[in-house]
Amino acid sequence: MAMGLKLLAILWVLCRIGGVASHGDQPFSKISVHETVFALNDAAYVKASPLVLGLKGQTSEWLTVTLHNPIPSVDDWIGVFSPANFSASTCLPDSSMVAPPLLCTAPIKFQYANYSSPNYKDTGKASLKFRLINQRSDFSFALFSGGLSKPKLVAVSNSVVFAFPDAPNYPRLAQGKMWNEMTITWTSGYGINEAEPFVEWGRIGEETRRSPVGTLTIDRNSLCGAPARTVGWRDPGFIHTGFLHELWPNSVYTYKLGHKLLNGSFIWSQVYEFKSSPYPGQDSLQRVIIFGDMGKDEADGSNDYNNYQHGSLNTTKQLIKDLKNYDIVFHIGDLCYANGYLSQWDQFTAQVEPISSTVPYMVASGNHERDWPNSGSFYENNDSGGTLRIMGCLDFVLLTLNMIGEREANSINSLRIVWRLLIDKSNHGLFFLLIVYWGIHPLHFMLLMEHLVNQWEERAFKSSGKSIKLILPFMVMHTITKEHVPFMRIFARAMRSTITREA
Repeated sequence: MAMGLKLLAILWVLCRIGGVASHGDQPFSKISVHETVFALNDAAYVKASPLVLGLKGQTSEWLTVTLHNPIPSVDDWIGVFSPANFSASTCLPDSSMVAPPLLCTAPIKFQYANYSSPNYKDTGKASLKFRLINQRSDFSFALFSGGLSKPKLVAVSNSVVFAFPDAPNYPRLAQGKMWNEMTITWTSGYGINEAEPFVEWGRIGEETRRSPVGTLTIDRNSLCGAPARTVGWRDPGFIHTGFLHELWPNSVYTYKLGHKLLNGSFIWSQVYEFKSSPYPGQDSLQRVIIFGDMGKDEADGSNDYNNYQHGSLNTTKQLIKDLKNYDIVFHIGDLCYANGYLSQWDQFTAQVEPISSTVPYMVASGNHERDWPNSGSFYENNDSGGTLRIMGCLDFVLLTLNMIGEREANSINSLRIVWRLLIDKSNHGLFFLLIVYWGIHPLHFMLLMEHLVNQWEERAFKSSGKSIKLILPFMVMHTITKEHVPFMRIFARAMRSTITREA
């Protein structure tokens, strides 16, 4: 009786929850790029140093930007552009701009001039700290007045560049289709006509081998609409994916990413490690981290998605700290909230790189990766910003290869896919995992949960010949992204205690 009342309570809660709200809070969407006008002032300046970053192979580095504006205001801001040349040469032939400066691309990040210089309004001088990651091109810093809605270009800095801009970076592991396979994806600036990509890998203490990899990229025409095809466009580089087969169970492997140039020389990444899966049927503990809606944030305090993405850095730091205490990560949608601004995908893969390079980082698409009008998405809104899952599939190839599930198309089928994958790998133990994709009808959810419990118990009984108690622990973990928080909080209250079922 108590179980039935609890399920009815949950059903009522789910019925009260509406669909995912679409919102345009991506900070770059607030910049009126096409309304920028010239207001160059010879007395103003912007200087960035050091000029060369990553001299020791680092993929990120801090730099200092000093600036002076003889006519300062509280809404002056610094935009970081990459490539450094953001002139008319980057505009499409059909650009709506009719007068200089023909600014056709959004910055990759920005800070207000007074962010760390509270007296800027009085002195016109400021010093800012930026943390840049290697994004395969040079950078420049532009001073604007007029706020974000009516930007006026006042001054532009010198350019800065990473010492090895095209080097392979940001590896992402994913569990392969078979238990003894691993997929590795990374980003570089080398196309297949410039360098031959490969992975050098091997079990610790044994000889290494090299495996060839595939290479993909896209252009603007691969995308669906603005801002991804307009001000949000940025060359995503080349995405390389390799497959490591016939891994020995429970073994630590090392790997590094390589590119053989046409002149015969090699470009290498640093050396990484991962641990392979256990034997099928082995009595082992597999620790799983599951979350969604993490987003990304800037360690230097730059633009922040709707002013509540700071939690994503906290989540990332905690996951890095606990890296030895789990075996796989499931990030079940709404990855970085790029919303059509492609530069944010590099920054997201850089943020999770300490995790994704060490344990499989399994992803699914959320409304902020998938949704676009008339595309068949569950919610008919613009949340993907015109990328329509393309960037998610490109940067995390597992989406297209392993098909963990698409939350937007058919939530019931998605749940069954996840369940089937996990039960096939866990038929020897008491392990139950249910990933809830937002948008599923509450009645379908309850019926499906009951069906899956019965299915698992029946299979467990057939395999062991014993009556087994199945414990369903519901752990709710969320970042502070507002669109799903009301659901998560109420659901957490409804499922406060552990549900136990006798077979």
